[in-house]
Amino acid sequence: GPAAFFEDPRATVLQAALDQVGALGWTDAALAAGARAAGFPGLANGMFPAGPVELAHHVMDEAAEHMQREVTKMTGGYGMELDGFQVAEVAVLARLDRLARVRSRWPEAMALGLRPAHAGATADRLARLADEVCHLAGDKSADFSWYTRRAAVASVCVASELHMIVDSSEDLADTKAFVKRRISELKTLDKAPSLVSDFQLGVTSVLGALGTAVVSLAPKGPGLPDPGLLAAGLQAVLQNLAAAAPAPPMGGSFGGPAAAAAEESSIAGEGPVFDGAPEEDPLAKKVDTTAARKQMKDT
Repeated sequence: GPAAFFEDPRATVLQAALDQVGALGWTDAALAAGARAAGFPGLANGMFPAGPVELAHHVMDEAAEHMQREVTKMTGGYGMELDGFQVAEVAVLARLDRLARVRSRWPEAMALGLRPAHAGATADRLARLADEVCHLAGDKSADFSWYTRRAAVASVCVASELHMIVDSSEDLADTKAFVKRRISELKTLDKAPSLVSDFQLGVTSVLGALGTAVVSLAPKGPGLPDPGLLAAGLQAVLQNLAAAAPAPPMGGSFGGPAAAAAEESSIAGEGPVFDGAPEEDPLAKKVDTTAARKQMKDT
C-alpha cells in the first residue's frame, strides 16, 4: 500500500537480513540476502557503507524501541504503581527479550560492535540506552548521581547480555534472576554515597560475566568479545556519559575508568552529547572524598 511505499528501504532490508543471521551470521552475505528478499537485489553494498555492524546496531536500536513500548504499556493506563528500580528491571528485561531472538549469534555481534572502527557508535548507543532506562525510571537527578546511575545501568545491560548468551535455563530464568539481583544491588548503592568505586564494581561485574561466558562457551568457540575490547568499550560508554553529565564526576580524583573518562571529557571541553543531559553544574565545588575512601577501606 501507500504506507509501504514511503518505508525506509534500509529498515526493510535490515529486517529481512535478520532472518538470515541464524544461518549466515553478521555478514555481507546476510545483508545481500536481506536485500534480495526485500526486493532490492544488488543494492546492499551501497546501502550499508559501514557493513554488517549496521545490522547489529539495528538490533540494538530495535530492542531499545521495544523496551520503551513495553515500559510505557506497563506504566501507562494500567494503574500499576512501580518504583524506579522496578521500571529499570522491566526495561532491561524487555530489551533482552528482543535480543534473545538472535541469542546464538549475539556473541559475534558484541565482538563486531567493539572493534575499534565501530566501538564509538556502539558506546554511543549504550550511553543513550542507559540514559533512556533512567529517564523511563523517572530519574530527574542533576548531580553526581545522574552519572552513577547511568554508568551502573550500562554495566547491568552489558553483563546481562553476556549472561543471556550462556543461559541454558528455561525461558532465560537464570538471566532474569541475575538482572533482579543486579538491580537490587543498584538500589543499595543508590542509598550509599555515590563513589567511582560503584563504576569499578560495574566494570568488574561485566568482566566477571564475560569470564563465566568464556568458560561456559569454550568448547563451542563462538566469537566472544575480547575482555580488553569489552573493558575499552565500557570505558568509551563512561566517557560518553561523563561528557553529558551535569558535572565531571569527581574531577578525576580516582584512578578508575570513570575518572579517566571524566578527565578526558573535561580536557576536551565537550558539552552534553545527547538530548536530555542536564547542563547545570551543581557540583562545581570540590568534593572531599578522603572520609569516604577511608570508610571503604574499613568496610
